[in-house]
Amino acid sequence: MKKQKKIKKLITLSTLLIILLFSFSCFEQSLKKVSIQSITLELTEYYSFRKVDKIIPGFSYYPKLVIITKEGKKIKNPKLDDLNFISPNNSITFDHNFFGALYFTFNPDYLFAAYEDYTLIVSSKYKNRIENKFIFNVDWYNLPHLIFKGKDGLDGANGHDGKKGEDGTSSSPSGKDGEDGGDGCDGEDGEDGRSLFLDIAYYKVPRQLFGYSNDYFIIVHDRILGRIYLYPIIGRIFIDTSGGNGGNAGSGGKGGEGGNGYNGAPNGSKGKDGKPGSPGKGGNAGDITINCPKNFNIYEHFSLKATGGKSGYTKTSTFNSINILDALSILLNTAINSGKDGSIVINMVNLQDLLLNVNNGYFNRENLSDSKQ
Repeated sequence: MKKQKKIKKLITLSTLLIILLFSFSCFEQSLKKVSIQSITLELTEYYSFRKVDKIIPGFSYYPKLVIITKEGKKIKNPKLDDLNFISPNNSITFDHNFFGALYFTFNPDYLFAAYEDYTLIVSSKYKNRIENKFIFNVDWYNLPHLIFKGKDGLDGANGHDGKKGEDGTSSSPSGKDGEDGGDGCDGEDGEDGRSLFLDIAYYKVPRQLFGYSNDYFIIVHDRILGRIYLYPIIGRIFIDTSGGNGGNAGSGGKGGEGGNGYNGAPNGSKGKDGKPGSPGKGGNAGDITINCPKNFNIYEHFSLKATGGKSGYTKTSTFNSINILDALSILLNTAINSGKDGSIVINMVNLQDLLLNVNNGYFNRENLSDSKQ
């Protein structure tokens, strides 16, 4: 019943969201006969709809525009199809979601973000084509960490409870036996974490960036994916390649009670409890290999984790569902079925041996450094 209520709630919320979005599109105001004086623009995150004043490379956002006309009128819901959106340096791409709402995605290249501005030019397609230029600053202090942990496995479904046996009648006095409980389903295995091979050093950015007073960043090159990340020299960067935890086993359903006997006749027997499913195995952690300069203190800037995922556990419907030997077997299987820890290897190398195969037009080896001074 609880699941059905949750599903109904989700359907209701989804329906309201569709109606809301449809309503917005219905009440968009055309700009065909409007002389634009200025445009203001706000961004909200694609998934959370949280308003932001800075962006993160690779993330997507919805624009909220307000038009001020030459007559001083404010248009809060302009028809976006009546506007031109241009990113002169291709720092922003434009797309529409399932409901047709426009959203922006910002170039995911961290080096690009350090060398160039995220620039957008907005103008009307019709009357008075005044261009409004917007530059979006990067939220350097809230960049995502390097989390390549495996996904946790889903829990197995519980077995159904058995029905109570029918009570006896005058024509059939004995109570009927209760229905056996259904067996629980197996938990899903956790996914393995991804292995990483990283080159890490300090990197001097050739220009002053908004909101960041230091000249140096920490540069991270993922050799496997060929991606580059930049992080400010503040706080800890988390690297996690742990395995996902296994899903818990579904518990067996309870056996149904026996039916009552008629007029003193024997009651029916209780149905057998269902057997629990097997727990999911924990995923193995990925290995972490890091090359960094000889005097680079990796643990000053990074927190490293490569732990095997835990096995799921077995739930039982009643204390009597399993005997002592079964309990010991479950404990043993839990220990055996946990994932393996990954290895963490730190290689201290010469600066000139780092980031050798970087394919990025903004990367300059001369800006690499083995110190933050």
